[in-house]
Amino acid sequence: AGDVMTVVFSGSGSKIATGDTITIASGVRDTSASANESFNIPSVNPISGSFGIDTTPPYLLYASDITESTLMVQFSEPMFAISSIANCGTDPDRTKAYNCVANYTLTEDPANGCTDVVVSSLTVLSTSAVRLTLNGATPFCNIKYRLTVATTVSDAAVTPNPMGSPNLLTFIGLEPIRVVVAAALTSNTFRISFNKPALGGLNATDSAECNTSTECGLRYKISPQIGDGTVTSAILSGDQSSVTLTHNGIQAGVAYTVIAANARDNDGFTNGSVKIAGVTGGLNSMQAAPSDRATFIGSGTACDTLVCGSFFDDPFQDGSTFSFAFEYDKKVYLGTNDKNDGAFRFEPSGANSILVTFSFLQNASQSLSCIAATGFGFISSGFTSSCGTNSGPNGEVGSASFSSINLTVGGTAYELLLAGVLKDNINTVYYTQDKDTVLDMKSFGVTGTNGNNSKSTIELYGIEDKVFTGLASQHGTFAPIGNRMPATVSSGIITIGSPEDLAFRLWPHIGKAGSTANPNSSGVVSIDFIRLIGSLVYIANNGGVLRVSKANFINGASPANTGKVIDNFAPTLVTPTSADFTGTSLYWPNSNATTGGGLGKVRPGEKAYPFIIQFQGDLYLARNVATGANSTNLRGELWKCTPDGTGSCSAASWTRVISGMESELGGIIPTHKAISALTTNGSNTLYIGFDGNSTNGAQVFRYRSSSGSKPNATTSSQSLVTNGGWVKQGTFGLGSGSDYIISSVSVYDSAVGRYYLYVIIGDGLLNGSIKVSRQYDIN
Repeated sequence: AGDVMTVVFSGSGSKIATGDTITIASGVRDTSASANESFNIPSVNPISGSFGIDTTPPYLLYASDITESTLMVQFSEPMFAISSIANCGTDPDRTKAYNCVANYTLTEDPANGCTDVVVSSLTVLSTSAVRLTLNGATPFCNIKYRLTVATTVSDAAVTPNPMGSPNLLTFIGLEPIRVVVAAALTSNTFRISFNKPALGGLNATDSAECNTSTECGLRYKISPQIGDGTVTSAILSGDQSSVTLTHNGIQAGVAYTVIAANARDNDGFTNGSVKIAGVTGGLNSMQAAPSDRATFIGSGTACDTLVCGSFFDDPFQDGSTFSFAFEYDKKVYLGTNDKNDGAFRFEPSGANSILVTFSFLQNASQSLSCIAATGFGFISSGFTSSCGTNSGPNGEVGSASFSSINLTVGGTAYELLLAGVLKDNINTVYYTQDKDTVLDMKSFGVTGTNGNNSKSTIELYGIEDKVFTGLASQHGTFAPIGNRMPATVSSGIITIGSPEDLAFRLWPHIGKAGSTANPNSSGVVSIDFIRLIGSLVYIANNGGVLRVSKANFINGASPANTGKVIDNFAPTLVTPTSADFTGTSLYWPNSNATTGGGLGKVRPGEKAYPFIIQFQGDLYLARNVATGANSTNLRGELWKCTPDGTGSCSAASWTRVISGMESELGGIIPTHKAISALTTNGSNTLYIGFDGNSTNGAQVFRYRSSSGSKPNATTSSQSLVTNGGWVKQGTFGLGSGSDYIISSVSVYDSAVGRYYLYVIIGDGLLNGSIKVSRQYDIN
């Protein structure tokens, strides 16, 4: 092959499309002894690939005061600007311009006794950042402020995109120095930006600057390690608000986290009494985690397949061993961390990653028992909590679910982020519409009906204007618990109303009191999934799979007994009845006082029916089968149903597609005993993942549909690859030897027309930090 040349198209009129050709003009020669010269020769092959128009809206990445009278504002991408700030009063495009001060509003949040601030001027710092200056008579107070950017402000795309969300952020005035963002510069340098100027002086006390590996090692830590992990120098910029670090080794195209010293240990960086301070010194020392760290993508070739290993390694940089993954506000969210006080979010491409925290407000609509709580609590000694130690805002000791739901209220679509918590006599779920870097959490009530035996909210789902929850319980008969709450809206703000008890405990097969013939006999019982597919709702746990019409599920009256369940909801049992359907469906894990067990954070591989999805017009149902111990995995099976003319699947219409005993899974005695991922990544691509063990870690397979094709059914004597049409992706453990797939999410990147699959892998709760691998598909 000859040399490779990269051609970059730019300019307002540049367009490129599949099928175009590139013509090499005259004067270009090769390097042979008798040089051959081109004469307007078109390329042999036309251009191929995928080309799109930038339709991704910009958003606010962060806002922070620099001094008592200046504020830095950073956008997610280059922004539209008019030619001169002097024309901000007259230019017809002034409402689109990020360099016009009238497009910014700064208010107290909430209002208090401090004098209102007034923004008087703006300075452009870069194509994506500005500095706002206050009227000198109204400096910042040490309170919370809200910055709002007009929704008309746009990015620098050929067709400018107006502001997306968040277009407003909150920050604390006069807060101490913190890390706000990091970015790669070259293969062995990167820049950290602070919210205010840092102390300078090579190797000086509290300085951000250093020029020896020893001194730099006291001030900064990079994870995962680059080369030998040595930082050789750190030099401040002229205004001292950023520092450029040089390190040994070459960056790969993966995410790295840098932590700055804050004189605190046990936070991922042991630095003793060493710290970095702001220019005012004293109380202006580097803040505690997560404000002491930032993540950046290395300058190497991007890690875009499951073959190249993890893209994020310990994304929270606190050793967290579990995280849910989901899409919210067109970004990927991971969380909560093991202390349940943070989330990690990033764009579909992996860019602009940032740690997100929580805020709980005591007000007329929300009374808190631990008003200083900054998270949902964590298990310290069983299910007991103590304010200021391990408690959430109302005595919680953990988060058992964390996801987004979609509602339609009054004909308008809304998206909410929810957190289900863990405590005795659970009675609260937290939610927000916020997209800030500090999420203001509100709450709504749930009813458990069985006192301390109701421990956690596991399943969260939305249909039209109703929110549904599935609660876990170990009660002898009152389990599981299902609630339905109405949503109303006022001025765009969603309020979740009082709960109705759906009495899942009484439902046949899934409830412990569901029927005398077929009660659910698992110790801990919850809900594996609630999913709307077409006009039907599917509900499952180890007791089986039920189908209910959407109308009945939304409107059916709360039942007083099993007979009323039949009358009000008319559930149909659709668990497969094929002769291939053998064994016992996996029971939920038992409760324990260390992690919560089946009452806490549960992996997909620990559920009987972790997934039901649609692919190429068929429904696919994942089933995990137990050994005689009932809560011990034996194998994972995949079942398929082609819906009938009404769009529904009956019990008899399921066929087994994967037996769980194929050669890649270990054969008759499987080594990969549970399905832990099942998702589409675009319309033509299906992924399935299996949990492994310490010898053969988790593995993932992909099926690419051609002209509507579907995976072939395979048995224990066959191969998923040779007979089923699947292709294995990456190695066992996805490059890190991880046993389990903890969560996964597919998200579309409209900027480049790619579907990204992010897979969270690890060895389980309290057993090594999580890693995140990814792969993209173009459909």
